[in-house]
Amino acid sequence: MDITEKGRLSAYEQLKTYDPSKTNHLVKTLILEGYDGIQVPGIMRRVEGTAFKGMVAVGFSSPYRYGKGQGRLRVPAFVPKEEIVKTITPYQVLEKPISGRTSCLKALQEVNELAKNLNINLGVWGSSGLEVYTGLPYTDKDSDLDLLIRGQDFKVIEEFYFSLLAISKKYGCQIDPELDLPNGYGVKLAELFMHTTDVLGKSMKGVNLIPKKTILEML
Repeated sequence: MDITEKGRLSAYEQLKTYDPSKTNHLVKTLILEGYDGIQVPGIMRRVEGTAFKGMVAVGFSSPYRYGKGQGRLRVPAFVPKEEIVKTITPYQVLEKPISGRTSCLKALQEVNELAKNLNINLGVWGSSGLEVYTGLPYTDKDSDLDLLIRGQDFKVIEEFYFSLLAISKKYGCQIDPELDLPNGYGVKLAELFMHTTDVLGKSMKGVNLIPKKTILEML
């Protein structure tokens, strides 16, 4: 989501109050200043612990890796609801061009064409989604490709999933697709095609086991 300067400052000031250790220059760049003139969007997250009235739980993730473990800087924060300018879904991200800069983005280009041919609604999130949306170098040789799909035909979804396995092998990129259900939950396609009766569903409100029979009835 796109956030006003006032909203970003509010998020940063809250961190200074509740956890001063999280307000170094790297965090300031991530939340307030951005990189190469580009602001990092906030990512809506599930609230863990205390929720604040009138505030939206977001997370900020840096395009660069830091420290010995070479991990991304990830900062959870809260932003006043009225300071959110625009909310962008994973599906809307793919209205932007895909650069093909790294192997996972090349894989995304091919997956995007496949989804169009199968009439599957495709969305992207994670590092690939952030790079497509901002143009910042979020992906590298170790990046996964996180996808969200909507589809009404189980056979088509099955064809799509097994095609993804081939694309994953072709580009050496781990692809992690989730099926977006009408009840607000998402389930991993890999689990849906396992020999189990239930699948773990995740939503902004929590997690639940969902019978496969129920999922098939939704399609």
